[in-house]
Amino acid sequence: MNCQRVITENLIERYLQGTLEPSLRDDFEDHYFACESCLAQVQTVQAIKPVLANMPPPAPAKRSWAPLPWFGLAAAALALFLIFWPKPSPSPGPVATLPLTVPAPPALLLLSEVQPAPYSPALFRDGAGAPGPAFSEAMRSYQKGEWNQAAQSLAAVAENSPSNFAALHFAGISSLLAGKSEAALAFLDRVIAFGQQSPFEEEARFYRAQTLLLLRRSPEARQELERIIKARRDYEAPARSLLKRL
Repeated sequence: MNCQRVITENLIERYLQGTLEPSLRDDFEDHYFACESCLAQVQTVQAIKPVLANMPPPAPAKRSWAPLPWFGLAAAALALFLIFWPKPSPSPGPVATLPLTVPAPPALLLLSEVQPAPYSPALFRDGAGAPGPAFSEAMRSYQKGEWNQAAQSLAAVAENSPSNFAALHFAGISSLLAGKSEAALAFLDRVIAFGQQSPFEEEARFYRAQTLLLLRRSPEARQELERIIKARRDYEAPARSLLKRL
């Protein structure tokens, strides 16, 4: 898969319409998540399609049937040449993150729908331990959406206090939102291993299911979601909603 094939086979439009066969879709996802230029095009097309769909159709233009002089034809030909002549791709710049709303998103697009878990110090009333200054500072980064910084700081807290459920849990979520799925899974597994000793067990299972989807481990993600649904607790409804889209 390369950028030229993306253009010649109109893969972006077909992908957003959901008409690509699974193998080609997977190849395209692998490509555009590694190619900033193609990712930017996917995000741009996804963002402008709803706008274009709501625009009124243009009024028919009044045509003048008077023959163009030879220099008018030459100018028109030159304009068409400049429009359609292949141009070198510019160096990709910073890519703005836009919300993607593709129906039934493939696993790699699921990251755009992961929402950070809410946090307040009241979470510690159930025995998770009082937050220390290092944890509080890390959670300030979390609340600002500074996922990399939050993940690193919370990992350090968890290293010094291996039974700090909250540090492990929010380190997992921060890692997930920072795009570090393997690290996220490791943290969340540690939270779940504490079982009902941790007030974050169910929530950690839900984020674990999302992480497994991003890692293309769909059968395990389904099992995790079904387990959450069977427990009939706070995350039953979100788990049912996510399972329906798989």
